[in-house]
Amino acid sequence: MDYIKIRSGEAMDAPEKGDPRSFEEMYQSVSPMFCVAKSVWSPLVDISETQTHILIQATLAGVEEDEVQVGVSLNAVWIRGHRRELKSDANRTYLQAEIRFGNFERKIHLPCHVESDSMEACFENGILTLTLSKISAPDSS
Repeated sequence: MDYIKIRSGEAMDAPEKGDPRSFEEMYQSVSPMFCVAKSVWSPLVDISETQTHILIQATLAGVEEDEVQVGVSLNAVWIRGHRRELKSDANRTYLQAEIRFGNFERKIHLPCHVESDSMEACFENGILTLTLSKISAPDSS
């Protein structure tokens, strides 16, 4: 994929070059007691496995490909990004508003170790699909 930024290993938590915002500024979580304007939402995910791979699918409808970042370590995956708010219509009054906008983040702990440098990502029709290769257990013979 050309647009989804994939970071692996130690570099995942380091700020990206050219990004003036720190991680805390981008993904600041606020105590519910002091509910201020900033909040982070989590996309829904499906996690499955085969003999050799872990597959993760995340629902990211309305998110642009270049707004998604994925990080992977030996036993976890991070999906981060931003969904832009739709243009507001002054003549419209919402009866129900459930779609979350702004920053999102999801950390997924994996059931086994994976190869952090061989992840494949596909973003199609609002679904992000990640394929991670399992690290095979060494033979004890």
